[in-house]
Amino acid sequence: MKANGKRGLRAAIVNAKHFGGGNRVRQLEVELDPRNPWAIANSYLLHECRSDNLRTLCYWRDGFWRWEAEGGWQPLSEQGLRDDLYPWLAAAKERSRSDDLIPFKANRERVTHVIDALRSASPLSADIEPPCNLVLDPQSGKLFGSKPPTSIFMVPVGNGHLEIGGLVLSPPSPRYFVTHATPIRWMDEPPVPTRWLKFLTEDIWPNDGQAVRCLRQWMGYLLSGRTDLHSVLFVIGPKRSGKGTLGAVMSALVGERNVVRPGLSSLGRPFGLEPLVGKTLALVSDARLGDRADRSEIVERILTVSGGDNPAIERKFLPSYLGTLSARLVIMSNEIPPLEDTSGAFASRMLVLRMTESYAGREDGGLKEALMAELPGILRWAIGGLRDLMETGRFTSPDSASDIVQVMTDTGSDLKAFVSECCDEGPENSCDPAALRAAYIAWLADQGSRRHVTSGALGRELRAVCPHVRRVQKRDGVLRHWEYEGIRLNPNKATPQAAQQGSMPLR
Repeated sequence: MKANGKRGLRAAIVNAKHFGGGNRVRQLEVELDPRNPWAIANSYLLHECRSDNLRTLCYWRDGFWRWEAEGGWQPLSEQGLRDDLYPWLAAAKERSRSDDLIPFKANRERVTHVIDALRSASPLSADIEPPCNLVLDPQSGKLFGSKPPTSIFMVPVGNGHLEIGGLVLSPPSPRYFVTHATPIRWMDEPPVPTRWLKFLTEDIWPNDGQAVRCLRQWMGYLLSGRTDLHSVLFVIGPKRSGKGTLGAVMSALVGERNVVRPGLSSLGRPFGLEPLVGKTLALVSDARLGDRADRSEIVERILTVSGGDNPAIERKFLPSYLGTLSARLVIMSNEIPPLEDTSGAFASRMLVLRMTESYAGREDGGLKEALMAELPGILRWAIGGLRDLMETGRFTSPDSASDIVQVMTDTGSDLKAFVSECCDEGPENSCDPAALRAAYIAWLADQGSRRHVTSGALGRELRAVCPHVRRVQKRDGVLRHWEYEGIRLNPNKATPQAAQQGSMPLR
């Protein structure tokens, strides 16, 4: 074929053929100009990244995202894009100096130029927040996001999009922009997951229907992509009690590619939140912390992730990620993690499931394999939990774990425990700040703590623990003094040492 006199993207397709085996899409052999990476990028989008008349590759929030029929929109690393580009370019043709068609020479420099061009050729506005419908503007060729009606709630599954209200399945399409999808295919009438139900209702929680209902709601919550309930699932129990099995089923349900397994201490390190970008589930399988762990930073990061905030997430060698994290946190442990939070917000976010039976020495080696075979039925079971959650608007909190929640509240804040044990609250109460501080220091010493508390530190913590308490200045004749209004020491509650140290006049 002779040159047509233009050194842009050649419109003529030399031939079309399948490239290799098992390629995602049909490989087209095209004529490319190596001096025009912009034209090459558009050719790649046209021939390799199209479905339902929409492109399936987007550059969104400083990263590439690719849509696949089974898996939906997924983050694509630059190396992953290189792995796709090299064989595609190698199958193309270019013109030699003598104007003959020769195989395209795909080298690092050329591929890098094409990737750079793809960033500009496939943009998706960072303002677009999934889930949404992608709409193509025929004039500009740009994609825009349109929020679906609130009456329609879709869950992406392995073979399409499931409308929750009527359980109606739509075929997969890149038009529904969502960054989570279960690989499990939806079945209208899957086999009942009898082994799964036996595992929950007989092995783990034989007399705790609330815990089973809570887990069902949570697994539906994972499938939904929602983050608005601002909760963290905390599973506590002895060794070999089933925590790992629960984690394995959750991971398989949302898809291993959507799961990240950070250590609890790693959340407090620089770039600690980077692995959570684009993930559905962040599974912390061991909540133990070393002496050097930054506990306050860990608490802050957990509150940030569970709160649906939009922090600037630092990434190594990349711009900061700006957007809501879709990952939901699940923390599993044999003991309550020693994390402090004066405000009590950390404990309030915890949705606690308690296990009591250890199967050490009695493990069922075939249990996980049996549960994996029941995933279609477990998917339908979890969708039922999501519908239950949407009706109630909140998670079921098991009564069996209420004491653990209280312990987490108390251990998260020394001052909160002190107020609960030694003080009375109410608008009619008041006390001398020095007396309260002295009693608090004595109480800490009685607990084995050598912590020194300044007056300023006590005031800041007290405002977080008891927002209604005010520090006011009052006049006693010609003298002025400060008081805390809304709280007082109760000698009947306080330990003898604390009561003695705080024995200054109570008002």
